[in-house]
Amino acid sequence: TNDYKEYFLSIEEQWYNDLEKFKNYIDDKKKLPSQYDKDPELKFLGQWIGRNNNNSKNKNRIMKKDEIYNVWNKIRTIEYKKYFLSNEKQWYNNLEKFKNYINEKKKLPSQYDKDPEIKSLGRWVCTNNSNYKNKKKIMKNNKVYDIWKNFIMNDYKEYFI
Repeated sequence: TNDYKEYFLSIEEQWYNDLEKFKNYIDDKKKLPSQYDKDPELKFLGQWIGRNNNNSKNKNRIMKKDEIYNVWNKIRTIEYKKYFLSNEKQWYNNLEKFKNYINEKKKLPSQYDKDPEIKSLGRWVCTNNSNYKNKKKIMKNNKVYDIWKNFIMNDYKEYFI
């Protein structure tokens, strides 16, 4: 009956329902849901993204269906491409945002700012400084490490004294 229809969806119908939830979340929040979120529904969506990414690599499970595979790849490479960038590409994008912020405001962004974008950039700076000191995470990449080192020791050293 229609009262219980949601419990009898095909795998494909459920996948498209989850896709709509995923798209709505990104359109609203302008970021990917986290697989570590405390909200079970958001945590599920974060995990759903990971499963789809993994399954699409080798066309496993639901990604064996060409239509779904093509829809997912369109989402990742065209429609929501900026949310699926590699860590390194995201790092370079953030570095550009950071440079622009400093050049315009003549100060570091605060991780306590009321503007979520500035707050995020401030946290990014703190995280990079910590990772740089310990040469961990993305700072294990020698190119990134050297760029950050030059950035804080030479190009913008007055902001990091």
